[in-house]
Amino acid sequence: MELFNLSSSSYKEKVEGLIEEVERDDMGRIKKLKFMNKDLSGKDFVEGLNLKSNRLYFLQKASELKK
Repeated sequence: MELFNLSSSSYKEKVEGLIEEVERDDMGRIKKLKFMNKDLSGKDFVEGLNLKSNRLYFLQKASELKK
């Protein structure tokens, strides 16, 4: 939460709304997205989570969709 200057919220039970509006370039890299209702560049998102690349994809397990 501190990495992105976000207020405390519990997202353990709910994934919906966690990552939205993902915009990608022609190579599939994240240009920008909305993470926990905050607009971020792909670079800021990747650096904040200490990832090696901004070419990543998000999947939600089918079992989570049934809840």
